[in-house]
Amino acid sequence: MPGGSFLPAASRDEAVSSRPREATEIMGCIAQLYKVESGCKDMGPEERCAYRNTHARPIIDRLFTRLEELVPETTPSEPLRKAINPARWQAGMP
Repeated sequence: MPGGSFLPAASRDEAVSSRPREATEIMGCIAQLYKVESGCKDMGPEERCAYRNTHARPIIDRLFTRLEELVPETTPSEPLRKAINPARWQAGMP
């Protein structure tokens, strides 16, 4: 994920300019996930899994809870909604 996001740069820029506080919050969660990954890069598979469950799982849960909260606050044509929908769909959310 170059650039620290699920999104192409143009979509990310539009989302940030349309709702800067919300987009910054989401991108902050993604940055935290990158820190978790760098913290476990030298671990074996089992240790890495346990580390991720302890450190990444709460961030992921918070991120997807926030994405779901944003759905009723945004319109389908809004850049932020267009940016978060692919992540929600990948997670199996309607």
